[in-house]
Formats: sequence, C-alpha cells, structure tokens
Amino acid sequence: MFNIPIGDHHLTAHRVMRVLNRGRNPILTTKGDANSAADPWRLKLSGNSACIVRAHIPLLGYAVVFARRWGLLLLLGVVVLVSLAGCLRRVWRHPRATADTTAAAHAASPR
Repeated sequence: MFNIPIGDHHLTAHRVMRVLNRGRNPILTTKGDANSAADPWRLKLSGNSACIVRAHIPLLGYAVVFARRWGLLLLLGVVVLVSLAGCLRRVWRHPRATADTTAAAHAASPR
C-alpha cells in the first residue's frame, strides 16, 4: 500500500510490475488489478519498510469500494428501518390474554 505520487495522494494497493532502479530508494512501476495498463507514474520508495502480500481474499476490494460509497447510507437506512419496526410493533401490539383474564371475562359476561 502506498500513497499515489500524483493528484490527491490517496492510499492505494497496486502490484509492483517492474523495478526500474534498485538501491537505497528503488523506483517501481505499479499496476492496479482492474487496470489494463501500468499506472502513469513511477513510484520512488523511501523509508525502511515495505508491505509484502502474505494472503489475498478475492473480490474483497469490491466490498471495500461499496462500503466507502454506500456504507454510511446503508447504515443510516438500517437504523431508520429498525426504529420504524420498533415503533410499528408498539402501535400494533395486541394485549396478551391470559387464561385467568379470559375466564373472568366469560364469567362476567351476561348469557
């Protein structure tokens, strides 16, 4: 993962395609999995560490993109629906009849 060297410098995870210059500050070309061509920049690494992929979960990126775009709206919708369901449950709730109140009601009613 790295911050892209152009534009808004957002954080992204792309594959290293080629190492153009080795040494203390290597220069790399990268490519996103969904892109047909390499990224339009050259990435110069600096610092003492780099991320190494140990495992991957196929299609997880789509879930992350969905959550970023729609997650807050979806969460708000769930909260509204749960609140509405709770209100409707209170409005439509029927008093529960017990055996004692049912027997008393039948005994008190004229025949």
